[in-house]
Amino acid sequence: MVTKNLFTFNFRRVYMTKFIKKTIIFILILFFLLFTFEMIVNTGLRKSDDFLLSEWNDIVNGEINSDIIINGSSRAWVHISPKILEENINLSTYNLGLDGFHFNMQYARFKSFLEYNEKPKVVIQTLDIFSLVNRNGLYKKEQFYPYLNENHIYEATQDYKGLNWFDYNLPLIKYRTDPEYLIKGFLEFFSLYHFTNDKYKGFEAQKREWGNSFKKFHNENKNGIEQKVNEDILLLFDTFLKKCKENNIQVLLVYPPEYIEAQRLYTNREEIIKIYREFAIKYNFYFLDYSDSFLSYKNKYFYNSQHLNKNGAVKFSNILAEDLKKYKIIQQE
Repeated sequence: MVTKNLFTFNFRRVYMTKFIKKTIIFILILFFLLFTFEMIVNTGLRKSDDFLLSEWNDIVNGEINSDIIINGSSRAWVHISPKILEENINLSTYNLGLDGFHFNMQYARFKSFLEYNEKPKVVIQTLDIFSLVNRNGLYKKEQFYPYLNENHIYEATQDYKGLNWFDYNLPLIKYRTDPEYLIKGFLEFFSLYHFTNDKYKGFEAQKREWGNSFKKFHNENKNGIEQKVNEDILLLFDTFLKKCKENNIQVLLVYPPEYIEAQRLYTNREEIIKIYREFAIKYNFYFLDYSDSFLSYKNKYFYNSQHLNKNGAVKFSNILAEDLKKYKIIQQE
């Protein structure tokens, strides 16, 4: 009886040992395959000109190296045409405008740019009423998937809600909510299809007309809105300007046109504008405020209160180019 029990025990122990070994080998093979597939997808996406990825890829692939960099939010992306500036100033220009994010993520993008590209002569930093406030959610988080191993992007994305420990550390988990990017990466890697977009050096003119959204927004906020400045982002903005000064990068602070009725809704707008003016004085940089531009008084140049449409963007880009020449802010070559 004892011999039988001992045999049974030894059999089970041998069986469990083999089972555990096979399980470990299976898990290792599975992770190897998953990591390999993720590498294929990430590599493919980093070759893509997909709408959300093209500027990030130009950054990390070191393909920009422009004299002038336009940095900012969507008010950079849709307001300032690199082509118009290039035609007027004869300096290569690229628009890094980042839709949906305030200055903290804009700075992360700019730092990534500096890591892989030659430093520019000039940075045109666009500003708005929201630049120094913060948002919680990681807007269009799929744009960050192929670059989470990049230090600046890794650090910046962790300040937002949207990605968790599993997304950063386990293969392919981050793609679970955006499986189309798995397909895009696979197709790009094997050169089966190349995704493109219509932007020119990061800029995209908006062929849109003024709608009814502002009327609704105005009615819902008749008592005004306060935009609270985030102290951490304020310090980050100061750091950005200081580092540019130390590296002989000229910064031009630009507040693009903003629909006049919207300007009147923000109760602390002048306080925020004052912050920008003081930064310009502190670092001896130019601050061009177009709040009172004729464009701000006509909604036909906007598609919403914060964003110019194509007609407005063309006019503003030409105005900015002329002012750069008139005030000799940027020396032509």
